[in-house]
Amino acid sequence: MKNNNLTHITFIALALLMVLAKCSYEKNGLPPSVKPVVIKDTTIVIAQPKECSTDTVYFEQTILPLMVSSCAKSGCHNAIDKKKGLALDSYIGIKNNASVSDPTSSNIYRLLNPVAGKRMPPAPAPKFTPEQENLVLKWIQQGAKNNSCENATPECGKTISFKDDVKPIIDKYNCTSCHNDTSPIGGVNLSTHIGIATKAKDGSLYGAISHQSGFTPMPSDNIKITACELKTIKGWIDAGAKND
Repeated sequence: MKNNNLTHITFIALALLMVLAKCSYEKNGLPPSVKPVVIKDTTIVIAQPKECSTDTVYFEQTILPLMVSSCAKSGCHNAIDKKKGLALDSYIGIKNNASVSDPTSSNIYRLLNPVAGKRMPPAPAPKFTPEQENLVLKWIQQGAKNNSCENATPECGKTISFKDDVKPIIDKYNCTSCHNDTSPIGGVNLSTHIGIATKAKDGSLYGAISHQSGFTPMPSDNIKITACELKTIKGWIDAGAKND
């Protein structure tokens, strides 16, 4: 009789333990010995281009075009020629010659306006304008970042004038460092409206800046003007390349 009672009590205890375990499983969704697996969000978020700020100097839009067109020309400070060990056609090469801790002592700034006869780019190429020098200095002061931006230009190319739209693009890429009235490389002078319009009308200006086959890519083989700038110049050419 005692054995039967003991067996009965043992059976009830085991049943109670099973019920408690089941309740715990149902409450947590997992047995006590299994840790829940946390699934992390793997959604890929594509960063949108930052809109340009008038207070910031951007490497991609300002510094790189200036350096490539003025300093990294063939035979000078590019990745192939590396004159005096300098290659100024990439962010790394330019950043290595910029001192964030002492911006005015940076090679790329100091050589723009040094002692007589040592400036870069060397004569007869035109020197950087005070505005361009200040842009280089300000970029270094802001941390010499590999930054970029994109202006919101939904009406890009809708209204175009030579003075307000086309000439600023020529100036931005410092095209006259090579194609000026003093030493026009390839016989191309882009320092005046007449010179620019001449190359616009014979097709060579657009062919070069759009990197078409058969033309020397400009501003360089690894830098192309933006789609908006290309559309602006194309619109100006199609409208007659006027001096307006």
